[in-house]
Amino acid sequence: MSITFIRHAQSEANTGGVSKPNPIIELSPLGQQQALELVTKISQKPARVYVSEFLRTHQTAAPILDQFSLQPVILPCLNEFNVFGFDIIEGMTGAQRLPLAKRYWKACDPDTSFGLGAQSFNEFCSQVRDFITLFTQGELVDNSLVFGHGMWFSVFSWLQETNITHSVSSTEMKEFFSYLREHHPANCSQHILR
Repeated sequence: MSITFIRHAQSEANTGGVSKPNPIIELSPLGQQQALELVTKISQKPARVYVSEFLRTHQTAAPILDQFSLQPVILPCLNEFNVFGFDIIEGMTGAQRLPLAKRYWKACDPDTSFGLGAQSFNEFCSQVRDFITLFTQGELVDNSLVFGHGMWFSVFSWLQETNITHSVSSTEMKEFFSYLREHHPANCSQHILR
């Protein structure tokens, strides 16, 4: 089976923009250009195009969907990690969010969440495992594209490599954070899922 994961193009959040609710974060102007350029790198019509519920994956996939007259298939299990609820980060810039993120990863408590609609790391890992189940059981169509998110792909890769199927411990979360530094995909990068 050949399934290609593509991280969304550069988003407003990637540029340190003012916080928005995760589902409605848009592409930056550079991200819009990256999405257009992505079409030139996809020569064969994909059988399916899977996206998360989040706008930035839809915007990245849109030029390819238009090129090949396809409709996206939305998979909520592709949604990005919602570390902080919007009620916690509303009005903050990337620079203002950074100390919160540093404290979160320093603590490495896999069962803590912050704010309305936020997820714990273990809840997010469970969500990514839902996709792994679809993938390993052959529920996804061969020769498809999956448009997703950076942290999501890093967790997917880490879970696949470690075969962790239980709730993640604080020690394992720290190991993941070390892994993340070496295995975070660039915007619009393509990866064959294994």
